[in-house]
Amino acid sequence: MNLLVPVCLSSSHIAYGSIRMEPVFMILGQSAATAASLAIDGGTSVQKVDYAKLRERLIADKQILEWNEPAKPEAAKPVEPAKPVESPKPAEPAKPAEKPVD
Repeated sequence: MNLLVPVCLSSSHIAYGSIRMEPVFMILGQSAATAASLAIDGGTSVQKVDYAKLRERLIADKQILEWNEPAKPEAAKPVEPAKPVESPKPAEPAKPAEKPVD
C-alpha cells in the first residue's frame, strides 16, 4: 500500500505545538506530494523513493531541509537612558474681552 500521511508524525508534545501550525502542515503536504510524484514517475513504491532525488527536488522547490543557525550579530551598543519628558506648561488664562468705548 502506498499511503502518505504527512501530519501523523512522531514528536514530543512541545515540538508538536510548533509542527501543528498551518504553514508547517503545508510544507509537510508538499513534501509528501513530491515523494508521491517521484514514486509515480519512477514506477515504484513511496518507500523505495531515492532520498537523494527527493532531497534534490525539495531543494529545487526552495524548501529548507536543514537549519544552520545564523552567526550571532555583534554585541549591541548599550542604549542611553531616555531623557525625561517635560510636562507642557499650563495655558495662560484667556484675557477678558475689552468693552467697546462709546
